Amino acid sequence: MGHFNVADEEKARLLQNGSNAALIRCLLEFPPAQKGLQKLFFDSRDQSGNTPLMVAARQGHASMLAMLASQKVFLNTKNDAKQTVLHQAVLSHSIETLEVALRLGTELDARDVQDWMPLHHAAEYNDLEACGRLVGYKASLSAKESRGYTALHLAAEAGHLDVVRGIVAAGAALDDESKEGATALHLAAVWGHEAVVYVLINQGTDVNAHDSTCSTPLHLAVTSEKNGILSCIEKLLASGRVNLELKDTMWKTAEELAHGREDVLAVFKRTSKAQYGLGG
Repeated sequence: MGHFNVADEEKARLLQNGSNAALIRCLLEFPPAQKGLQKLFFDSRDQSGNTPLMVAARQGHASMLAMLASQKVFLNTKNDAKQTVLHQAVLSHSIETLEVALRLGTELDARDVQDWMPLHHAAEYNDLEACGRLVGYKASLSAKESRGYTALHLAAEAGHLDVVRGIVAAGAALDDESKEGATALHLAAVWGHEAVVYVLINQGTDVNAHDSTCSTPLHLAVTSEKNGILSCIEKLLASGRVNLELKDTMWKTAEELAHGREDVLAVFKRTSKAQYGLGG
């Protein structure tokens, strides 16, 4: 690799922070006899295992990312969290940087330590445009992370309405189940995300899907204390498709689980009477 003096090593350290395009450009133009420093730079890692390419991506330096990648470095190297350049580009919230990373051919479905792919991060962070770009490059909508959550699960759980709409419009399966059997509707309902519940119901999701405890979205909603939960219960009941006789593993219907919660029971009485012809 050659011999380096302190100035060379310091220069390599400064370059790694991804903040000086002029220095990087000079480095890339070194004559063959001085390529040792260049290799030191490309092979270097920070305390989290990030390469200069990853740092440029995370900081949203699109032009710098393209400049570094022109040296044909390995694009899918992973840091200590097993994240790639594409993960970092998504986390930068810079569409320009993300587009550069995608055009470079970075691996769309690389998984980090949580089994999260770049699309999972984009959905979690409510980045509709990033989701659109990733899906446009054929990122998998059905890929699941360690809990069995798809991008739709993550967006529904967080209440990211526009991302939910976008992912559904792109063809995401509405009733994919997590390892615990939860669908996106289960998660939206238990967290009180009324608008997401409404969209999923209107798109035809199974309102009677049951998880590993045989709980339907309605079962989970009636035991939740999140804001917006009453509206979620009303939307579920108003769909006219809920089977009110379904029981969980404790042999309780959703209405039986709501015993003692007068606000929830009032919604049952009001909506069930109108939709199902039940008295109360």
